[in-house]
Amino acid sequence: MNVTDNLKQVLAELPSGVRLVAVSKFHPNEAIEEAYRAGQRIFGESKVQEMTGKYESLPKDIEWHFIGHLQTNKIKYMAPYVSMIHGIDSYKLLAEVNKQAIKAERVIRCLLQIHIAQEETKFGFSFDECKEMLNAAEWKALANIQICGLMGMATNTDSKEQIEREFRSLNCFFHEVKKQYFANEPTFCELSMGMSHDYHLAIKEGSTLVRVGSKIFGEREVTDSLKKPLTIITMADLKTTFAGLTLKNPVIISSSGLTNSAAKNAKLEAAGAGAIVLKSLFEEQIMMEADRLRNPSYYPEGSDYLAEYIRNHKLAEYLELIKESKKICTIPVIASINCYTDAEWVDFAKQIEEAGADALEINILALQSDIQYKYGSFEQRHIDILSHIKKTIRIPVIMKLGSNFTNPVALIDQLYANGAAAVVLFNRFYQPDIDVEKMEHTSGDVFSNASDLSTTLRWIGISSSLVSKIDYAASGGIHKPDGIVKAILAGASAIEICSAIYQNTNLFVGEMNRFLSAWMERKGFKHISQFKGKLNAKDVEGINMFERTQFLKYFSEK
Repeated sequence: MNVTDNLKQVLAELPSGVRLVAVSKFHPNEAIEEAYRAGQRIFGESKVQEMTGKYESLPKDIEWHFIGHLQTNKIKYMAPYVSMIHGIDSYKLLAEVNKQAIKAERVIRCLLQIHIAQEETKFGFSFDECKEMLNAAEWKALANIQICGLMGMATNTDSKEQIEREFRSLNCFFHEVKKQYFANEPTFCELSMGMSHDYHLAIKEGSTLVRVGSKIFGEREVTDSLKKPLTIITMADLKTTFAGLTLKNPVIISSSGLTNSAAKNAKLEAAGAGAIVLKSLFEEQIMMEADRLRNPSYYPEGSDYLAEYIRNHKLAEYLELIKESKKICTIPVIASINCYTDAEWVDFAKQIEEAGADALEINILALQSDIQYKYGSFEQRHIDILSHIKKTIRIPVIMKLGSNFTNPVALIDQLYANGAAAVVLFNRFYQPDIDVEKMEHTSGDVFSNASDLSTTLRWIGISSSLVSKIDYAASGGIHKPDGIVKAILAGASAIEICSAIYQNTNLFVGEMNRFLSAWMERKGFKHISQFKGKLNAKDVEGINMFERTQFLKYFSEK
């Protein structure tokens, strides 16, 4: 392959104002040196370690552009020399670049990556997420970064019209952002669009930087130290099956105020959610309001009528939420009912199914503190409610459990036998606290914390190995992106998150998916099924780790 001739051909096709980033990732130094001798100075890499090795051994006037998905812990290695980072997809990442740039005593040019493709495996802000970050204005305090423009990748498709449409949308957004946030910044001038197969279309739609590799260097081959051939990297498939539903990724937004309107649910889908669980319809709340109105001292003649009205009104509101969410969301919409009897929910469940819910999550969260408590009665209540509802509806039923069972495995086995499609481990109890100065009862932590994940991992790890035909979702304690990988390794098909979204905004959904995708690519997994349950209790070491209750599981008898 004649790199020089290929390079000259590409350069001849570029109009004034458009620069070439020669994508040299996975290609040896010899190929880069040939392009260098032909006059090329800008090269693009996607692996920090590989780029750093090339920087150290190749001419120092090369302008290195990092064009791949970037992890925060890798920034420090390239901060001393990188010329431009194309893939900034979160404020957290931008802040870390600034931090490392300060240490390197440099200002690093950055492009904000925008997700324009119809592919979940692509990274980047949505238009709304980008404006949300820019409106927050925290980035203005980052003195050692310079936001120079936007970057995006079109869908990998044969449709020329779709690619043009996606590039055009990014160009329009670029000018909108320029006018609103960078009107007086001449350095905000770069639009990085287009690769070997579509750079002509990108140029037509306003690109100033095109990233061309295979057309110059040939098809890429992944190498170890650029010598030993390895497997060619392919995009990870994040699809998963949960409760009989196909999810584009394992991230489910759990029942909360986050999901109490169709508009919010649409934004969560846009942020990358694989499914949503609507805010719960609470039996206890309905009954309390109904009982209050049923008091003859308030309404001597109409209390029963008003109580029934409250019941039906609450249900009607909920059914409307299902219908409106289904109209504008393409991902599964899961209804949720929080109940403690089966008297009301058989009828309610049928109406929920008819409203279009894709599945129904049953939540029976209660503390058992009655001194006359009959052992096993609480577990039986779960089975009875499930059994009655399953006789009424055909959509999948998911049981969300609290962590207050002596043996969750035995209960899960019975739930599966009675028709449950999946279980969610675990629901979180209200956290009481006491103010010692005021000597008053108060609320403890509203949100879960990272330490909660250990209990979830333990019981999913044990249960998925013993009751393997039912699906599991992890809930509680998933506050870092790697939590999704931990849960799947333990045996989960999906995760439910809530607190982390409240604390980090919808942007956290994309961060989790990007972490999962990057981790799978790094480990060589194409599908989630290849590693789901890999470290559950069936693993030799897993049995010991999940069942351990002390630092030493058993004391020696000696």
